[in-house]
Amino acid sequence: MKPGKIRFSINYLSVTYFAYVVIVIINIISLIYTNSPSNKSQLLTKKVNHSNPAILGQTSFSQLGILLPLYIYPAGNPNPDWQKIADTQKIQNIPVVAIVNPHSGPGVCSTSNPDSNYKNNMQVLRNAGVTMVGYVATGYGSKLSNNVKNEIDQYANCFDVKGIFFDEVNGNASFLNYYKELYNYVKSKSNFDLVVINPGQNIDEVFLKENTFDIAVIYEDYANNWSSYNPPSFISNYPNNHFAALIHSTANDVQTMKTYIDSALNRNIGYVYITNDSLPNPWDSLPPYWQNEIEYIKIINNGITTTPTPTPVPTVTVTPGPQTTTLSFKVGIPRMGTSEVPQDRVKVDIVSSQGEGINTSVALVREGDGIYRTKGSGLSFNLGSSGTYRVYVKLTTSIGRVYNNVSLVSGSVLDCTIENTSCGDMKPSSSLLSVRALLLGDTDNYSYNWINIADFDKLVEEFLGRVSTKYTDFNLDGSVDVLDLEVLGLNFNKRGD
Repeated sequence: MKPGKIRFSINYLSVTYFAYVVIVIINIISLIYTNSPSNKSQLLTKKVNHSNPAILGQTSFSQLGILLPLYIYPAGNPNPDWQKIADTQKIQNIPVVAIVNPHSGPGVCSTSNPDSNYKNNMQVLRNAGVTMVGYVATGYGSKLSNNVKNEIDQYANCFDVKGIFFDEVNGNASFLNYYKELYNYVKSKSNFDLVVINPGQNIDEVFLKENTFDIAVIYEDYANNWSSYNPPSFISNYPNNHFAALIHSTANDVQTMKTYIDSALNRNIGYVYITNDSLPNPWDSLPPYWQNEIEYIKIINNGITTTPTPTPVPTVTVTPGPQTTTLSFKVGIPRMGTSEVPQDRVKVDIVSSQGEGINTSVALVREGDGIYRTKGSGLSFNLGSSGTYRVYVKLTTSIGRVYNNVSLVSGSVLDCTIENTSCGDMKPSSSLLSVRALLLGDTDNYSYNWINIADFDKLVEEFLGRVSTKYTDFNLDGSVDVLDLEVLGLNFNKRGD
């Protein structure tokens, strides 16, 4: 039956109940007329064979960024140091994540009277495109999770940050559930997108395989110890924008600072901060070479070959392809039944304002409940020219969604899994699971983009054995069953963009 021949509206409950009864009756009739015992096992479940490979990380050149412990009290309006950060960022526009720490945490605050110095100066950074996260200490796993959550709530209520920086993190696998619970709590906040953890040293790989962080500080120490530092070998299997290094007590020398950045990149570390400040608090002032540090990272991100001078630490030359562009993003897929959506199930169209388009695909991996992100280092493609693009994403079994105003620079990396003003509609938000969700139930592969009676027909045909198609396993769990029926009923008559 072709879409559009039946004209009536059906609500979710009636569709689900009607469809369920029809399928049960069809299978009963089928069993009556068929003596084969094998048919009995297909009453409400039919197995579908499609691959679900294990999640494997991939490493590639990704934009370098600054992870800045901004433990400078913002006295003044604006504070000179905070203004310097904003002024430099406006010019260079690299990824900068600043950690704000009002009182070794949020302190005691109220929505009606937050610290005005923080409020005013945070607005200065926000206007410049700096992402801010709030400091919370976890006592290496000893602080009660409810107390940690209370501090998270304080930031959510009083400070316009985009996530949380967990300090004093215990990177031992025995603390996995503790930090996983905190990660999920942060992500449950509609205005929080980013979780940074700071064990200050190497962590167990299980933290990478589970949802516990977006960025991990795997080195926080003196510059003198950097040359002998060896990150765990497994981090080379993951995108470098998950790892950060904070190096203090360096020489007051621009070239030395550059060699530390080069070696961080060579060790697959994507966020850095180098400073000549030292203990007891190496994060309470900006280094004299702050502007040089930002400029040098911008040079690397633009793909200009770097030529560091010989030093005891390793150096690297980075020259990404002039046209190769990488895009990472998140999408919401409610009721998806697999941890990974294979590449051949995901279509991505990238269209310019002139109508010129790129058709490509990418695998997606589960990040949280109903949230999926691009696998590995993201989606790579050749981009002819920089500009503002429209990105269309659709699964073979879902309706598609359009994300407007995505600013892409040819030969660069755009990470839309974290807050980024260049991402337009693709920036992560609570709408991923609401107005922008990829709703399941469409059997028309990449064509029709409407969940309707034709999709129900195909589901029935699958149960009758008249057709064999992988597109009625809407949630990709390997079975065509009542879960797929429920998904179709829930999303019945929904249209894509």
